[in-house]
Amino acid sequence: MTPDELVALRMLDQVVFPPETFDKRFANHLKKLRDEGHPAIEESFVPPFWSLLIRYQRQIRHPQRLKYLRMAGRLITPLVRRAKLRQRSQEWRDARNRNQEAKGIHQAGMERVRTQPVPTGQKYAPGTRVRIDDHLDSTMAHFPSGKNATVRYTYAHAFGGGDIVSYCLDIDGHGEVAWYYEGQLTPISP
Repeated sequence: MTPDELVALRMLDQVVFPPETFDKRFANHLKKLRDEGHPAIEESFVPPFWSLLIRYQRQIRHPQRLKYLRMAGRLITPLVRRAKLRQRSQEWRDARNRNQEAKGIHQAGMERVRTQPVPTGQKYAPGTRVRIDDHLDSTMAHFPSGKNATVRYTYAHAFGGGDIVSYCLDIDGHGEVAWYYEGQLTPISP
């Protein structure tokens, strides 16, 4: 163990740990290593060791307490940053993979719309001009209403299944928006 680690471990001798906690077992293990004369702390033990010093800093009474707390902060901060960066990059990769997967599903659906006939029972065929009701329910308040649109496809037409009442529309001045219900649409003449 380095001289700094030995001083920090002596500081932890004063700490009263909660009973039967990881912190207590870990500190006792480190003290045992020190008493047996082990030359160094394992690499994986270094961050949790210095974290103990920060976690129980209020119980520590030592003339160089602040020096060692600053040292612990410097030793732990890069590790925390690296862990957060690793987590963020993994989240970014997961989001990118979900996005690619969603694009693949959408492209397969569009191919299905081009190649498959309209499902039986579908009220409005692709290309039909419709008007969206002026008043949509509260769950769809953010959707454009009172506009003219062209039917693109139903959910069943693009992605399979039996949902022939949910429509994707190409709304004049807004672009493609999904999913409107059949009861919210009224056919208009072309």
